[in-house]
Amino acid sequence: MKISLILITLICVVCLFGGCADSNSAEIKSVLSSPDTLSSAKGEENTEQKCLTAEWPTEGPATTLPCPPFDDIILSVHTDDHLEVTVIGETAESIKEYLNAVREFGYCIDENMSESDILGVELCSFVAENDMGFRFQLNYTAGVCTFTVSAPAES
Repeated sequence: MKISLILITLICVVCLFGGCADSNSAEIKSVLSSPDTLSSAKGEENTEQKCLTAEWPTEGPATTLPCPPFDDIILSVHTDDHLEVTVIGETAESIKEYLNAVREFGYCIDENMSESDILGVELCSFVAENDMGFRFQLNYTAGVCTFTVSAPAES
């Protein structure tokens, strides 16, 4: 999964610096928001990923988060102990607003956030845990945001 997320981020950055993000952003968004894009990057058929526009899981780690208010959400992994989500086409500001909601849901223990701007590309990362030991991790680069929630390791 990490390879596919790196691939998506790399495509966005290359297109941004190559000039195609301005002229073809709708086409890029369409390609990247397709669940088949992530599946093909992983070398497998699209059996697990679903593009969510009106649904948010009601079980597992997703219940520890507020429902994301975004249009293009791809749920790439949803198990009893792990959740991976990709959000495409959102601004850094809207992602930061969502992070505030995540904090209100209790992800504020051992919080670490970093933000930077490299050659006009906004980067943001955030990591925190909640009081039940769930770990939330978010990375945002040039309109592509990925976040994960992992259940605490069993002792």
